[in-house]
Amino acid sequence: MDNSHSNLHHLEELVSDLSNQISLLTAENRAIKERLTYLEWDLHRENGC
Repeated sequence: MDNSHSNLHHLEELVSDLSNQISLLTAENRAIKERLTYLEWDLHRENGC
């Protein structure tokens, strides 16, 4: 029973870590998309489109 409880606790920590990593990646992805949108707009503006 003790081992099972330890495994469950470890699994909960892994899930929490994964969740945090996904949140960070989502935020990073959003920032990259915003930057790309700005760069595309800037490129069109420079080319007079």
